[in-house]
Amino acid sequence: MSTKEMLFNLVMLQIGTFFGLLGNILIGTGRLSKRWAIAFYGLSIAVALVTVIYMFIDRDFKIEHLITLFVSLVCIGSTWVLFNSRMSYTTAQLNPKVIKFTEDAKKNVLKLFAGDLNFLGNTPTEMDSNGQYLQLKSMKFDQIEILCEKPEGLTTKARYGKILLDFNNTVTFKHYNQIATDFNIRGRIKKVHPDIDKVLIYEKIHIPDKGSEYRTVETDINNSDCHLYIRLWNLLWKNSDVSLANDHLEWKKVYSEFDR
Repeated sequence: MSTKEMLFNLVMLQIGTFFGLLGNILIGTGRLSKRWAIAFYGLSIAVALVTVIYMFIDRDFKIEHLITLFVSLVCIGSTWVLFNSRMSYTTAQLNPKVIKFTEDAKKNVLKLFAGDLNFLGNTPTEMDSNGQYLQLKSMKFDQIEILCEKPEGLTTKARYGKILLDFNNTVTFKHYNQIATDFNIRGRIKKVHPDIDKVLIYEKIHIPDKGSEYRTVETDINNSDCHLYIRLWNLLWKNSDVSLANDHLEWKKVYSEFDR
C-alpha cells in the first residue's frame, strides 16, 4: 500500500468517526458521550502523528500530508467546539425551547413533570403574560396531567386556583408523596402520533459565577431514555396523591381573593 493510499484510508476513517460522534450528539440532544470524544481525540492525534512519520520517511512534504494534517486539525477543533458549546440555558432561554417543543403536540393529552408551577409565572398577573402559560391555554388540550408539589403558601395556592379556573376540567393535579418521590425532574411528555411519544426533560444545574441554569434532554420513543422517563412518569403518577376537591375549592377561593 502506498503512502497516499494509507493516508487516504486514515482520513476516511477519521471523517467517518467524526460523523459518528456528530450523530451521537444529535440523537441524544444535550447529552454528550465523553468516551466518544476521548476515542476521537485519540484517533485524530494518531492520524496526525502517522502523517508526520510518513513525512520523515518520504523526506518530502507532499500534498497528501498537508490534506491529512488539515483534516486532523479541523476535526479536533470541531470536536472541541461541539463538546464545549453551550448546553445549558437560563430560564429566559429555556422558555422558547419548551414552547417550540410543545407546539406540534397532539391535543389529546400533555403530561408535565413539575414542582410548584412557578415556571408558568409567580403571581396570577405574571401568568397572564407568561409565554408557556399562554401557549397551554391557546392549544386547548383535552387533558393536561400535572405531577407537582402540593401548594403551601398563598401565592402558590392562588397560582393553582387560577389554573383550575382557566382550564376548567381539563387539568388533573397529582402530588408527590413518600412513595412517589420528587426526583427534581422537570419537563413534559407529548404525543406526536397515537403511538409516538416525545419527551423534553430539563434539570437544574449550578454553574459557578452564573447561578442556576438548566440542562435539557429531548428524545423520542426510539431512544431508551424516552422509555425510562415514560416508565418513571407512569410509576409516579400511579402512586402519587390525588388532588382533592376540597383543596380545589380552597385554591380557587385564594385566587379570587388574591391581591393582584
